[in-house]
Amino acid sequence: MAMATWGGEHRSLVRQALATQSVLAMAVRQHGLSESPQAPSPLTWEEWAGTESARRTKLIIFSFFNLHTLAFNVPCPLLIADIQLRMPCPEMEWKSTDAISWRRIHQDTNESPLFQDCINALLSNNGVLPVFSSLGAHVLIHALLQRIITIQQAVKLVGPESQMTSELTLSLKQALKKWQNGWEQNPESSYSPLDQYGPIAFNSRVSQYPEELSLKMRALYHLAYIRLSIDIGSASSLLEKTPDEIAKNLHDSPRLQKSPHLLLAAKHAVCWLSPTSYHIISNFATDLLNHLKTAALCSPVQMGVHFVGRAPSWSVMHAVCSLEYAYALNRFLEAYVLSPGILQHDEQALIDTIKETLYEVETALPDGNLKIIETEPRALGPKAVRAWAMILQGMQTWNAVSLITKCLFAYADLLEQVSFQNTTRDL
Repeated sequence: MAMATWGGEHRSLVRQALATQSVLAMAVRQHGLSESPQAPSPLTWEEWAGTESARRTKLIIFSFFNLHTLAFNVPCPLLIADIQLRMPCPEMEWKSTDAISWRRIHQDTNESPLFQDCINALLSNNGVLPVFSSLGAHVLIHALLQRIITIQQAVKLVGPESQMTSELTLSLKQALKKWQNGWEQNPESSYSPLDQYGPIAFNSRVSQYPEELSLKMRALYHLAYIRLSIDIGSASSLLEKTPDEIAKNLHDSPRLQKSPHLLLAAKHAVCWLSPTSYHIISNFATDLLNHLKTAALCSPVQMGVHFVGRAPSWSVMHAVCSLEYAYALNRFLEAYVLSPGILQHDEQALIDTIKETLYEVETALPDGNLKIIETEPRALGPKAVRAWAMILQGMQTWNAVSLITKCLFAYADLLEQVSFQNTTRDL
């Protein structure tokens, strides 16, 4: 399903892959989605490995289905309430290569918490969040994204202009903050390859799950804030439409007005890659420009857009997120740069950061035009979108990434065409 979903060159193949979701979901349900809340009796290493393998497989399938929801705007066949499993064990225990080393680590490791206990703690005002592993953090951020999307869809039933209540929004923001704190306090969250947990957290070359969990989780964390602030809906669905059609849907979606929600979405669209980007969000109004090098769009640009696109730590998930990052940035620039009015300090700071990043892009291009960044406000949105497309252009592994890259280039072209239709200015 993964190969066909992300690698299929024809939409018919992708549709067939998504059609098998129900089969896979039924297989998972038949095998079992619940575990006893009581701590199990001691097992042999082989028995433990079989149980842990099954648990991880089911939770990864749950996350995989949620990624389909983000990319294709299809409902997830496994819901948060369906998962009654324990969380995955710590990665050091999972990496044990024999019974003796496993027993030594297992005896010093607390029993993994239940998934539902973690969710309840995240959503509760006073709940104490249990300690979870790096893979557990990955599963939980997918669960929070599913909750955000589900609530937004339920709110839409009331009316197209309906929005989440402030209480719901605050509750979800608090849950995301708790998740962030839980992940940062976990020793597996180290970003240094020299740390004792570094080969796991930094490279995440974990058996059965060889992707960069740390980068993925940061990408999903910031996407969760964007989805909480902006409901992109079906405009970005990759299921049926061509890149030009997706670009037109993004362009034709309603313009957004200045608001704290839009500003928050733009902040997270800019600051998602660096490990210190969380601190940019919390100190944004006073200290953003001092952290310029850690801005998300800025970091890959400074490293080289084509080099970063070829880095093994970038995945399909980053491409799916990048489409929404680019959309959020363009909508922010339309509302705050092209509309009259006095800007607040944090609003101007974000625009200055975006401009500095685009300077880096123009400097790297043979025909770059530095002057246009400062003199032509209409160019900022298209150029921000094009910058994301350039970053993804180096990723040639999956057809889905190529499709998203084409969408972003088409979106940037359309924005330039519409913005400059009455002028001959050369971008």
